[in-house]
Order: sequence, then C-alpha cells, then structure tokens
Amino acid sequence: MENMLQEESGKYLWMKPLNAFRNYLKARHYDPKARNWLARTVNPQTGMIKVSPNAYSPDFTLELLRYALSIDAEEAVWAQANRKAPRFQLLGLKEVMAISLLWGRYAYQEPFTALREYKEIFEQGKRYPIPDDYEIYERKDLDVSLSMEVPFVDRHFNDFVEGLRDSSAAVGDSERLVEKNGIYYTDANTADEFSLDDEGVELFFDFELDRALEYYGPHTDTAPSEVVHYLIRYGAAQINKGGHSEWDRILRVGNQIHRHGLKPYLHDAKALVERLTEIFNLHRLEHLYVIEAPPMPRSMLQLKAAA
Repeated sequence: MENMLQEESGKYLWMKPLNAFRNYLKARHYDPKARNWLARTVNPQTGMIKVSPNAYSPDFTLELLRYALSIDAEEAVWAQANRKAPRFQLLGLKEVMAISLLWGRYAYQEPFTALREYKEIFEQGKRYPIPDDYEIYERKDLDVSLSMEVPFVDRHFNDFVEGLRDSSAAVGDSERLVEKNGIYYTDANTADEFSLDDEGVELFFDFELDRALEYYGPHTDTAPSEVVHYLIRYGAAQINKGGHSEWDRILRVGNQIHRHGLKPYLHDAKALVERLTEIFNLHRLEHLYVIEAPPMPRSMLQLKAAA
C-alpha cells in the first residue's frame, strides 16, 4: 500500500485515507488506554467479575467511528463533485445502526450516539481528521497477563428491569413476553444471528431517527440499553434464535456499568479496581449478593399485585 501511494501518476492517492486509518488502528491496538478492562461475564457463584484487557474502550471505539465516517463523508463529497459512484464505503446506514445498538448493549454510549455522529458528519459537515502525530504501541505495552477479580453483583443486579425487559412497554402493559425455563423476557424478532432488517432500517432513518434523537438528546442519564429496547420494539433489530438469555445477561452487566457510573474508568484497570472496591466498601450492607434471578413477573401489573 505504501508503495502504491508513492506511484508517480498519483492514481492510487484515493486510498491514502484508508491507509492512514489502518496505520492509526495498528498503532493503538496495544495501547492499554484504548482497551476496556472489564470482562463481560460475571461469576455466578461469587458475583465477582474479572478486570483484564478486553475489547476496545468506549472512547476509542467512538474515536474510530468518527474517523471512519469522516473518511466516508469526504469520499461521498468527491463522488458527488465528480458525478461518479463512491470508490469505497466503510460503513453504511445499517452498520451505523448496528454499532449504536451494540454500544447500548455493552453500555458504551448514550442511546443512538452512533446515529447522532452519522448525522453530524454527513448532514452538518463535521469532520474528524486522523492525527498526524501519535504514539505507536507494541505488544509488550499491553499486559495481557493482568487479571484480577473484583465485586460486581449487587442486590439490584437481578431486578427484572435490568435485563432483556422493556420497562417502557411494561408500564403500559403492552410488553410482548416470551418464557424460557421459567423466566420471562421481552419477546423479540429472531433470526439465525443478530441482524437488522433492511426495510426496518430504512423506515427508521426516514421517519423515526429525528424523533429518537430529539427525545434522548436532553436525557443524558438515560440507560444506554434503552436503544436496544427501542429498536427491538420498532422491529428493526433481530436477535439470534434462542439468544434471549444471553442478551439478558449482557444487558445486566451493561446496566450495572451505567448504574455505578463505571464508563469513565473502563479504560484504566487501576482506577476501575479502585472504583469498584470503593463502591462495595461504602455500601457493604446495601449491596447484598443475589446471584439467582427469580422468575420474572409477566407485567408491571403483576409486579404491583405481588408487592
């Protein structure tokens, strides 16, 4: 690629931003601060969770999205000016919506953040150029052997609204439910794997996106998982067949991250351990471990009746 970009005629220069993006991603791959240090699986016996290098961090994934969308937007400008089809596209509308939903699943960003970034870059002209000067990290810079367990599950972790239950629909007693092994989950369209419906995505962008962004814009403390329920409710998202319990499990971890304000610490292993230790030391009596989730009530009405 580097040799092609130096070709005298300049016919390959259109690939320069793609090469810059690749080089930046490679340079930061082993950056400890670019990692999320919280595991996604809780020990069901102890309520503990591991702190160890995991996927990319919320801040780094947002940074990468901005670069990718800026590159795509500049290519779209070129295509329009030259009356030609774009020579490449890194992310389409469906991919951006999928990113927004998965960020909500893992409590990475506020609801619809990726879609908001898309509109700001493509419709409002914002651009995020890849920096020219940055540090290059090597494998030795990321201590993959670092692993420790810290307390994570509290008495709210297994509350019925913390997982795959649409509380907004339940309040109106309009939640569709599915029962699996004695536990109720919000029903969702299913497919062989997680996917987004083409028509649902198109309809959402045409008729629903602006309303969703306006509604969630002022509500900065809205749980990130709300975007998951929103898109499932809208019919745009399909989860994998038999995946209700897995989505429920991951949403509980994500909602715990949100409830305890852990997102700012996810990229820093030391700060994350200190924060979780502090939380559970300060509220030792309140945060009683409840490992086994009770069967979920069918609706908010049954929940109130039980109370």
